[in-house]
This record gives sequence, C-alpha cells and structure tokens, in this order.
Amino acid sequence: MFLSIILTVLVCYLSFTLSVEHTKLATGFEEFTPLPFQPPTPGTISSNVLALSCEAKNSKCSAFLNALKRDYRTTPLSLVGSGQGTLVNVTFGDQNVFLKLSTATSDTWIVQEVFQCVNPLTSSDALDSSCGFGPAFEPTKSPTFERIADENFQMHYGRGDSVRGYFGYENITLGGFTVKHQQVAVVDYAAWRGDNSSSGILGLAYPPLTRAYRGTDYSNDDDSNRVKYDPIFTTIHKSGFVPAKFSIAICRGDHSGGYLTLGGLPPGTPPKPKLVSTPIEVLKTDIPKYNYTDYSFYTVTVNEFLVSGPSALNSKDMISEQHQKSWLNLANLTDFQMIVDSGTTTLNLPTTIAKDINASFDPPAVYSEKIQAYRVSCNATAPEIGVRIAGHVFPVNPSDLIYTDTDGTCFSGVNDAGSGLNVLGLVFHRNAIVVYDVGAAEMQFATSEEFSVQGC
Repeated sequence: MFLSIILTVLVCYLSFTLSVEHTKLATGFEEFTPLPFQPPTPGTISSNVLALSCEAKNSKCSAFLNALKRDYRTTPLSLVGSGQGTLVNVTFGDQNVFLKLSTATSDTWIVQEVFQCVNPLTSSDALDSSCGFGPAFEPTKSPTFERIADENFQMHYGRGDSVRGYFGYENITLGGFTVKHQQVAVVDYAAWRGDNSSSGILGLAYPPLTRAYRGTDYSNDDDSNRVKYDPIFTTIHKSGFVPAKFSIAICRGDHSGGYLTLGGLPPGTPPKPKLVSTPIEVLKTDIPKYNYTDYSFYTVTVNEFLVSGPSALNSKDMISEQHQKSWLNLANLTDFQMIVDSGTTTLNLPTTIAKDINASFDPPAVYSEKIQAYRVSCNATAPEIGVRIAGHVFPVNPSDLIYTDTDGTCFSGVNDAGSGLNVLGLVFHRNAIVVYDVGAAEMQFATSEEFSVQGC
C-alpha cells in the first residue's frame, strides 16, 4: 500500500514536469525532444479574463466592458499605437500599471522611478520622456517588494532596444488573482522606444527565455552565469490557479478591444469551438543565442504563405474550400518554422515572401535599410494574404497590413525577417483567436469569422 502511494505521487510529479525524449542522431549527438506534461485541456471558458479596452470611447463599448468586469472579474487592457501593441493592466504590490503583453519573452519587468534613459540608436543619454514609459514603479514605497541580492537583469530586443536592472520579489495581481512573491525585474537603464502608456513587459513565454544573471557586472552576463527561475505564467499554473493554458482574442471593428484569458477560452466561446491544432515545437535555428534544446518560444510549423488571386485556380493544392477563395503560394516556400508573438507588431517573414507580398501593394511598399522596414503609402491598396497552418488557411484582412507610426509615416504589416526569426505577430493575432495550450504543448487557432467572441 505504501509503495503504491509512493508510485502514484511519483507518476503525478513526472506528469507535471516536462520530460525529455532522447533520440540518437547519425552524428552521434543526441536530439532532445521535450514532451507535454498533460493532454490537451478541455475547451472551457475561463473566468480569469482580462479585457482589452476600446480605443473609441463609445457608450456601447463602455457598457460592454462594465458588464464584463462584473461577470468575469476583468482587469482593463488597451491597444496602443493604432493597434501596434497590446497592454494589460497589472498591479505591482499596490500600484496599478500597464505592461505590454509579449509571448516571445519570459521576464516580467517594470521601469523604476529613477532610471537612465538612452537613445537606442546612439547610446547617448536622453530625457526620460524620450523612452516613452508610462507611470514608473517605486519599489522603496512598496511594503511587499524584496530585492534579490547579487543578481542582475539584462535583455536585448530585435530592433535595437535594450534594458537592464535588478530582480526582486513582488505580489503581482492580474486576471482576478494575486501571485505572491513572484520574481520580477526592475529596470534602471533603458534604451527604449515606448508607447507612452506601458511601464514594462508582461512576459508569458517558457522559462528558458528568462534573463537573470549572477552578480552585478553586466559585462559578465552570458549563458554560463544564467540563473533559472519560474516566470509568472509558469508560477500561475504550477500554483494551481488555472490550467496551463491561455488565449488571446482581439476584436475587430469599432470595438478595438478583446481579451487575454488565463486558463481557458474567452467568454462567448461556442460549446464546440472550431479550433485548428498544431504542435508547439523546439525552435531549430542557426542563430546561436536562440539555439535551445527545450521549449522556449511558441514555435509552430507554417505550411505556406499565400496571396488571393485567379491564377491559383489552376492548382487544386492552392484552393481553400473553407473560405471559398483561391490561393497562390508565395515564393515556393513550404513548411518553415515561425514563432507566435503578441508583442511583435508585424509578420516577420523570409526575405523572398516579404518581397513578394510588399510588391503586391498598390503602389508597392519600398524597403528602407535605415529603419529596416517597408514604407508604404497610407492610401495604398494592400493585398489579401493568408497563412496555412495544419492545412487550414487563415486570411489576413488587408486593413491590418498598413499601420501608421506616431509621426504619420505608414509602414507595411509585413517585414523582412532577414537573419532574425520568422514571427507571426500582432497582425496575425488581429485575424485569429490564438490559444496557447502550454500544458499540452500545442497551439490552437480559429479564424475570426468562425469564432464569434462575446462583445466583438
């Protein structure tokens, strides 16, 4: 009897811990394939919902959000920069702030009141206001904040922005519950181009992407002195608050809102939702700093990118029956990996695909080496494109392929990944319900037309 109990406990423990399957390769090295720690979680609606607030302050939208707060214990979120970023309302200790939601980073960090702001392009000192942060955190005024000694934080982002600082423990409240004593980073140096609303990042990716280092000398930071810790969503599901699953749904039209739902699907989900599933994979890349043997980013295989057009009628393989459209493959590229990230605005694609799509604008979008993005006329006509995942085509609304920067310049929603990672960014999230089933190691998607979310 005693042995049986021990075995039962051991099995439960192993089912909760990500195990690793070892496969011998011809080279003699071992390939590591992490396994999910639970079967796919049921398609249930979660009460831990954070609502995306509306840009337009109309009465219909306000009434909807007020009702949602009563029924689902929501914390307000916002879309900023013409939909270029998604902000979630988080409480640090007893201070309410907005953090930018990112599913391609794991550290949750916030800027402190006294910090050094520098220009990301020149690394020269700049006014604090030029970093574009929202309200800063005041750790000395929080009775629940506890600084971690001899440990530093440093993070570099794809467009040249970077932050660094120190770690501490704080009580974090979001989605209707409080995570006590959560490790978070506090930034005191920032080369940052913010949105003037968010005070930092809420990172929801896997633990290997955290950036905690031993010591206080930033020049010594490398993989040899990394310190492992559980980021906030890992803490949330390990603590039993919710299943290891969350979803992002962004409304279209004049609502311009939506949900981050922890533990399940957003309100209004049909009883048997039409979800397309595909495995989360270990990223395979030649870029050394992203070369992990475990789950890191939410990585999936994309079958192909397509453009709508009559020439596709000659190929049965390019016809999407579920949308009654004809689709033409772009650049003859098939089955390549992309990471799913709510924190990246654009679709970052292989060079040949990015060129084909941007050439399809009328007039065509033009690449700028200086800013490493495609400029486009604000009045241009964007093409209708689609992305095929697990055999299913997810259309992208042309209206999401042109966005306006703060200075009035318009850019394409499709960018060249170059030597970086291919990314399904916010452009894709605006056109699909995206479910991150972390426990089952799979992503689930549904087109906006097939998945009517409450209030959208």
